[in-house]
Amino acid sequence: ALGLILALGGCQTMAPPAPDTTNPQKPDYRAVGTEPFWSLTMTGKAITFTPMEGKVVTMRDYDSRATFNGWRHSGKAMTLDITKGECNDGMSDRRYADTVMVMTGGQTFHGCGGAILPPASLIGTNWRFVAINGQPVSSEREASLSFEADRMSGSAGCNRFFGAYTLRDGTITAPALASTMMACPAPFDAQERAFFNLFAKPVILRYTDAGTMLLSGPDGSAELEQSF
Repeated sequence: ALGLILALGGCQTMAPPAPDTTNPQKPDYRAVGTEPFWSLTMTGKAITFTPMEGKVVTMRDYDSRATFNGWRHSGKAMTLDITKGECNDGMSDRRYADTVMVMTGGQTFHGCGGAILPPASLIGTNWRFVAINGQPVSSEREASLSFEADRMSGSAGCNRFFGAYTLRDGTITAPALASTMMACPAPFDAQERAFFNLFAKPVILRYTDAGTMLLSGPDGSAELEQSF
């Protein structure tokens, strides 16, 4: 009998894996859904659900508890389930970190939320330059970048460019970009020179939680957002 008690005691010490308790309720947590379209924001004070049609639902009093792989926020107005796991919004090919479900007014809405994930591959993606060397890119002369299997192309603001590239270990190398030779007026000429200087040497590629691409190298840096 004593042996059985000891054995049971040993089993009781083997607790199941703890749920993920990383609370996603950060300032301006956002989620979206399609078919029908809806959006949701969550701050430290309230959760606001905005459908394409119907009334906006705002919930200030609610309970939060960890689930197996996420969080549930529930109150009288709605229940919000956030589950960690890659999610696609079904329209733009944008990938998110969380799968989201909202239950309110007798209806259930499915969507995605949290951090925007980088694309699984650069191939077939298109980007718009937001800033080069910390300076905003002019909306009058937008700079863009597109990737195919082994070639990249786009606009530096005045001139089009194209050429082969390689991506290895998070580094893009494009040693021989060719471009058109149109004259570029000031101040756009400085933007264009900064662009070509950036790609003259290998650049390191990384992404932010907002899904923007950051390129940095010995001769400059750039921030880009994906175009869909």
